Amino acid sequence: MSSEEHVSADQFHLQYPVGYANSREIIRALEKGASLADELLLEEYTLKDVDPKTLELHLDSCISAKVDKIHKEKVEVTLDYNTILSKDLDASEMKAIQAITETSCLQHLLVHPLISSFIYIKWRKMEWFFYGNLGLISVLWITLASCTTLLDNARGLFYPFFVLLIISYILVIIRECFQIAILKGKYFQKLSNWFEVFMLALCFCPIFLPNVAGYKQLSALSLLVVVLELAMVVKGHPKSSSYIVMLRTVTITFFHFFLSYSVLLIAFGLSFYKLFYERTWKDTETDDSPGFFHGVGITFFNMIVMLTGELNASSFKFETFIHGVLFIAFVLVVPIILLNLLCGLAVYDVDMIRENAEIIGYKEVVKYIVFTEKYIAAIAGLRPRWNFLRKKIFLQPNDLSSRTLLVLPYQPDEKTRLLGRRTLGRIKRFLFLNENKRIIQHLEIINENRIEIRKLLEKVKALSKGSE
Repeated sequence: MSSEEHVSADQFHLQYPVGYANSREIIRALEKGASLADELLLEEYTLKDVDPKTLELHLDSCISAKVDKIHKEKVEVTLDYNTILSKDLDASEMKAIQAITETSCLQHLLVHPLISSFIYIKWRKMEWFFYGNLGLISVLWITLASCTTLLDNARGLFYPFFVLLIISYILVIIRECFQIAILKGKYFQKLSNWFEVFMLALCFCPIFLPNVAGYKQLSALSLLVVVLELAMVVKGHPKSSSYIVMLRTVTITFFHFFLSYSVLLIAFGLSFYKLFYERTWKDTETDDSPGFFHGVGITFFNMIVMLTGELNASSFKFETFIHGVLFIAFVLVVPIILLNLLCGLAVYDVDMIRENAEIIGYKEVVKYIVFTEKYIAAIAGLRPRWNFLRKKIFLQPNDLSSRTLLVLPYQPDEKTRLLGRRTLGRIKRFLFLNENKRIIQHLEIINENRIEIRKLLEKVKALSKGSE
C-alpha cells in the first residue's frame, strides 16, 4: 500500500516513509510539501532514521538557479525553505534545524547553503537582541570598573558612572526575572543561569556596600565574573562562537588533566613540605618572612607557581641527596613531561575544533537563536500590546511571505548583503559544483553514446562480412 493512500496530498507526512527507511518515499514526501518542522511538532520522532545523503539531495533540489553565462550579474538563485519551515505561523521557525543540530549524523548539513543561509538571515533578524544584551553587559562591566577605580581617586567623576552602573544592574535583574517567569523551574536547571545569579549577588556588595569588609576582593572578583558573562554573550555571534568554544574546550581539558594527575602533584607538595619546611627562601638568619614551604597551604600555592617554570632553584637548600633527587624528579615529571602533554592535548583539541569550526559555530548560533526566539515569543505573549516583538524575530509572514528567497549572488543588493560573504561564497561554490556535475553528466552520456555507436558499428561490420 502506497503512502498516498494513507494521507492526502495537502497533508503528506513523513511517518510512513521514515518508519520504513525508504529514501525514495522520503524524497517524494518532501517534494509533495511535507515539512520536517511540521512532523517534529506532530510526533516527537528524531531524524536519525533519515539517510543523510537522501536529505542532502533534497536540500540541493530546493536551490534553483537561473544562470546567465554571459552576464554574471543576472544570475538568480531561489532558496526554497518549505522543507524546514512549519506551516503553522505560530510555531518555532528553528524546529527542524534544531533537530538537525541534535542529530550527529546530520550535523554536516548545517553548512549546506539552504540551511546556513536560513540560520544567517534568522540571526540577522534578531541581532538587535544580541547587540542589546552585549551592550548591557558591556556597560555593566565598564561602569563597575570605573566606579571601583574612581571611588578613591576622583569622586567628582564617580557619580555619573555610578548612576549608569545602577541602571545597567537593574536592567540585568529585570532580564533574569523575565527568564524566571518564562522558564519557571527550567531556569534553575541550566548552569549558565546559576552563574548569572551568582554574578548579580557578587556585584551587589561593590555597588551598594562600598564600606563592607573585603570590598577590594569582592570588586576584583566581580569584574572577572562580569567579563566571563560577557564572553558567554559573545558566543552567540556567528564570527566568534567557534573561538569561545575553543577556550571552553581547552579549559575543560586542562581541568580534567589536572584532576587526573592531582594525586601526583599532592605527593610532590607534601614531600617538599616535609623536606624544605624549616628556612627555605629566607634572606638572612633574622628574616621573619614566611619560608617558601612554610605551611601546607603556602606549599601548594607555590607548587602551582612552580608549574609555570618559576622553580627558584637557587633559593633551595639541598642538604642531602634525597633533596636533590626529589627536586630533579619534580622538574622532569611536572614542568617537562606533564606540561608538554597538556600542551599536546590543547593543540589536539584546537585542531579538532578548527576542522569542524563552521559546524561548531553554527551549532552555537542555533542554540542562541532557539533560546532567543522562545524568550522573545514568550514576552510577546504576555501582553497584546507587546505582540509587535514577534515581527522582530520571525521571518514569516513578512520577510518570507512565499517561503522562498530570491538572491542575486553577483549583484550587491539588500538581500545579498543580508546573507553575508560566507553564505554567498557557499552559494557560489554550490552553483559551480552543480555546473561541474552537469558537465560530467553530459560527458558520461556522450561516452555512453560513443560506446553504443561503436557496438552498432561492430555489429554492422559483422553482418556485412556474413553477407559476403
